[in-house]
Amino acid sequence: MMQTTLIPPTNTTTQFRMRFDSVGFSPDGRTLAGGSDDDTVHLWDVATGIHRYALKGHKDGVHSVAFSPDGRLLASGGGDNTVRLWDADAGTLRHVLKGHTDYVLSVAFEPDGRILASSGWDDTVRLWDAATGTFRCALGHADGVFSVAFSPDGQILASGGWDNIVRVWDAAIGELRHILPGHTDEVLGVAFSPDGRILASGGKDCAIRLWDAATGTLLRILEGHADVVASVSFSPDGLILASGGWDDTIRLWDVAAGTLRHILKGQRVVNSVAFNPNGQTLASGGDDGTVRVWHPTKS
Repeated sequence: MMQTTLIPPTNTTTQFRMRFDSVGFSPDGRTLAGGSDDDTVHLWDVATGIHRYALKGHKDGVHSVAFSPDGRLLASGGGDNTVRLWDADAGTLRHVLKGHTDYVLSVAFEPDGRILASSGWDDTVRLWDAATGTFRCALGHADGVFSVAFSPDGQILASGGWDNIVRVWDAAIGELRHILPGHTDEVLGVAFSPDGRILASGGKDCAIRLWDAATGTLLRILEGHADVVASVSFSPDGLILASGGWDDTIRLWDVAAGTLRHILKGQRVVNSVAFNPNGQTLASGGDDGTVRVWHPTKS
């Protein structure tokens, strides 16, 4: 795998004080967003690697970013306890969503784009009307909630918590469907396979667990990371699972076989991974102040 390193236009000293906690591609794969602890959302042109602009407004670090399915909105969650909705093309702020009482750690859009989920240190998952920013309801954990993800059909919402538990909710009515125990430490990342059949979770126990999304049955445990698994992401065809770890590696797994295909090295403390919707590239954000785009070699 070859890589392209994307660095915000700043001096070297400032760069290496930064940390990217989240990365996300636009639905057309042309734009990459990164949430940084410099209180900013940075956006790059994927084809050229040129930094397009920075979205400023958060009063603390940005821990999560997500584009709406139509690509018109960009959501960001920050350490200032707010979720912000931006016009993704113009770079202007549309709404500031207030209600969380502690850091917002994750944001995710429902597949039809009408609902936005956010989660945070205040032990809640909150659902919002994406068009108006109106609060709808809150779902509770026993501790902070680090990650949220919708199933591809929008019927299920998964959340991973500091209580070592993955919770699976009925997204329409907010009813708890399954409690998935098994992780022995905090759960930092959750993701659904493109067909919605598999739910992946990764956490501080250095393990990745694959679950049957419908029944909550544990299918397989993927082990190999030497430190925290901070993020998981399925390839668009569902054949590969990428995991980003604090052991300075990205690991690519064969989902069907449960075997390790590749280990990608070069970034310090990988906090987030995301596949491009075209399936040809993978982005990662880390503690070294960079966002990296990985792509296969031609050899």
